[in-house]
Amino acid sequence: MSQNSNRLPVLAAEVRRAHGDAREAAKTAADRAIAAGHALMEAKALARHGEWLPWLKEYCGVSERSAQQYMQIARFDLKPETVADLGGIRAAVAFLATHKLPGPGEVLFVFLANEPLAIVTRDRVETGHFRVGFFVDDHNAVDSTAVTERGVWLIIHNRVGPQLPKLSFELIPDTAQWAEGGAA
Repeated sequence: MSQNSNRLPVLAAEVRRAHGDAREAAKTAADRAIAAGHALMEAKALARHGEWLPWLKEYCGVSERSAQQYMQIARFDLKPETVADLGGIRAAVAFLATHKLPGPGEVLFVFLANEPLAIVTRDRVETGHFRVGFFVDDHNAVDSTAVTERGVWLIIHNRVGPQLPKLSFELIPDTAQWAEGGAA
């Protein structure tokens, strides 16, 4: 090592501290964006037809695009840690854009680092619900659970944690009748 090697432990501590502060700031920003999203959704529901955008512009100082992003993150009930793991508010919104749930006659395969993780189908019994089944080592789906749209992503996000950016999706026709009888 060079003559400045005594400085390396000091720099490492500085990097760790700064990185921790940056991560905490990202979680705080996400937490505030989620809170704004919930408040915006409530306000939008209370506003009369045609009053929402003028109210937003006059009283909030938030662009329509930012408001839509905040509401989208809040609607999906993303945790601040999840938003930070994805790289911030814009990255989380871009990630959510890839979350397309299956329509009638479709199946959604979810992959983690290109390995099959889960299968999502529409529930044939409960309208507006989906079935999520996770794959086991032999690539068979285990028993599935009926959940709402938000529940689908909460279950998947909770399962993969900080590996969210490694998820990919494939929406295909249900030619194999994966959802036969309402089960994945």
